[in-house]
Amino acid sequence: MAHQLSALAAVLAFFLSSSAFAGTTIGTQGFTIKDTWGEGLRLISDSNNVAKFDLTNIAGLNYSLTDTNPWSAGNGTLDFFDVSARDGYRVISVEYSGVISGELIPAPDYPDSWPYSYWGGTATNNSQAYFGTYAEDTDLANNSQKVLTFTDLNGTVPFSLNNSTQQLPQTFKIWLEVYAWVSGTPGGGQWFPGEGDDGYYSWMTPSTAKLGILNPVLTLTYAPLSAVPEPSTYAMLLAGLALCGIVRRRRAG
Repeated sequence: MAHQLSALAAVLAFFLSSSAFAGTTIGTQGFTIKDTWGEGLRLISDSNNVAKFDLTNIAGLNYSLTDTNPWSAGNGTLDFFDVSARDGYRVISVEYSGVISGELIPAPDYPDSWPYSYWGGTATNNSQAYFGTYAEDTDLANNSQKVLTFTDLNGTVPFSLNNSTQQLPQTFKIWLEVYAWVSGTPGGGQWFPGEGDDGYYSWMTPSTAKLGILNPVLTLTYAPLSAVPEPSTYAMLLAGLALCGIVRRRRAG
């Protein structure tokens, strides 16, 4: 269901990527790239046929909550990038990479011991990333897509998604959709007074959940096209080879 919603959102974004959403175009030596949804892209470096971009929208997906009430927080980003290789170049790979960090500290549970009663809390986090490259005139749903999911993450993990199995045309789009979410419930306890006392006393113990996407980077590798001789050049080459053959036969005779 989540993936179906993701695909629906992606198709909707495709049609909304018009002049009303005209974003920033960035030029490199080998290509230009346009963020059709805004300004969530910043060039970090462009050297040795490798261009790296900081994904500022995704870097904002960073959540940390501690509370004594049930809670949840999260958000997502949806980006489309138009890429056009410059004359004499082609883009050979696209990669989305970074580090995801999470921490979960649910409120502890303890064994009940009269007159005390306890219960533990919960803490969870979750992140999904959908990544794909596709040509201008093709259906996104029919193209190679990569999905990355992290659930209940405690620690720091590097990640990478790329289009290593797909040959890229001179003009194409990049689809990148990322979500992050944290939620939890508190723990607590109750104390029941002795006989003759009215009511009881209770308290809440907070739970903590954190999730952040650190240093998200979009990397495009490009290369110069091999020189392709013009038809006239082929004709001259063939004529030269033929002349060499005639000279050799005459010498042999």
